Order: sequence, then C-alpha cells, then structure tokens
Amino acid sequence: MPSYVAVDKKQHKDFSYTPFKEYFFAQDDTTTPLLAAELSHALPHYPLAFIKNNATNKFSFVTLNSLQANFNLFIAQNGAYLSPYVPSCYRAHPFSLLPNPEKNNELTLCFLEESPLIQSQNAPDSVPFFSQDEAPSKELSDIINFMQQRLNNETLTQALVDKLDALGLIVPWKLNLKTDNESEPKEVEGVFQVDEEALKSLEPQDLSELAKNGALALAYGQLLSQNRINNFTQLYAYHEKHAKKEPAVEDLDLDSFFAQNDTIKF
Repeated sequence: MPSYVAVDKKQHKDFSYTPFKEYFFAQDDTTTPLLAAELSHALPHYPLAFIKNNATNKFSFVTLNSLQANFNLFIAQNGAYLSPYVPSCYRAHPFSLLPNPEKNNELTLCFLEESPLIQSQNAPDSVPFFSQDEAPSKELSDIINFMQQRLNNETLTQALVDKLDALGLIVPWKLNLKTDNESEPKEVEGVFQVDEEALKSLEPQDLSELAKNGALALAYGQLLSQNRINNFTQLYAYHEKHAKKEPAVEDLDLDSFFAQNDTIKF
C-alpha cells in the first residue's frame, strides 16, 4: 500500500515538489475512478463501466483502461498519456486529501512518502510547499481546492451510481479477451454495465427522477461509450510494437489518442 505523510507546516516548511510529466504511476490501473462532472470530457475517449467494491458492496463509476489485469493501455512506454482527456484523479499526483487520525480524522493534505517528485529542500524547477509567510503556496492551494472539488463530486457521483443500482440497472458486462497463448477467448470478470432494456422498461416516475438528478445521463453515457472499446485494438497493437523501444508519436492517430492534460481543473 502507498505510504502517505500529512503535510506539516513546521516539519515541511522547506519542502518542494516537481510537477510530474510522466504517468508511470498509473500504468497498472486497469480502471480509473471517474466523476459525474467528467462524463462529457471522458465520453469521447474511453469505454466507461462500473466495478464493485466487495468491502462496501457498492459500485463505482470508472474508465475501462484495458481488458487485462494490471495494465493501462493509455500509458505509453515513455510515460505519456495516450488520451486527450486525463481523469482528474491523476492530476494532483503525488498529493491526496486523507483523514488524519491525529486531528480527529480531519481531511488533511498528504503526499506520497516515497515519491521522487518530493524534495526536502527547494530545488530548481520545483514548487515550494509554503511561501515566505508560511502560508501554503499558490500552487499547493490550487491543488487543495481542486481535490476538495473532487471530493464533493465524488459524493454526488456515488449517489447517482447508488440510484442506478437500487433500480437494478447495473448488470455484468460480458466481455471476452483472447491472448496469443490461449486458444479460446477468456471472459473478463468484474466489469459491469447498464442494462439498457431494464432502463427502457422503468416506470415513468423512476425515469423522471433519474433524469432530474442526473443519473440518467450517467446511464446513457456508459451505454454510449461502449463502442470506444474498439479503440483497444489499435492501442494493443501500439503497445506490442513498442514493447522494447521508445514509442513513436506518429504511430498513433494524434487526434484520437495523443494529448496531455495535467491542469488542476475539470
């Protein structure tokens, strides 16, 4: 498990961080959490799905990054992100807002202890944690505000997903993956979709409620995104070609795949 350290004004007054340029930290993510606020941005580029947290028995809304465990097709061999839209959960790396047991579980800004992006002193091209008056630097304040926005929308997103689940609209998505060393396709487990027929059969009152609270947009967004899984063929071919060498940008359709968005905003 990643080890996070709470930012402390006294202990980390001289600390700084280097804004990241590569997304190697996300290369094992088969899925990525997505917020309702990101739906319109992600819809043109990712197949969207649901996964179930067995500990909470709740579904989460996610981008589907590949059909293989621990592999993210959207991360190139040089760490570039191969999509015009980078999910917001990646853009504050290596920071996170986490409950602090020493402060009655108050949400506190933390950083990954082992991250090479964190320096114990100000370094060239780095951003200080704190300004000279010991207040959080503008850059750090922007990150905090961004993550607070994310937390607020996480609550809303979960509520919308829960409404879809309560109406029995989330069902297993039957996907198959065939690898070179297997003669028959293998069923991909743990990925869920919206049951379109059940959605169409809802009582008018339930359908109206979903439309008003935004859950209907989430449902149809997931259904409309499913054909994006066809892009995986090109991405798999790209990764296979560049498995042992630096990727060439021209090998991908740049308009469809290659762009970076590392801004701290939705």
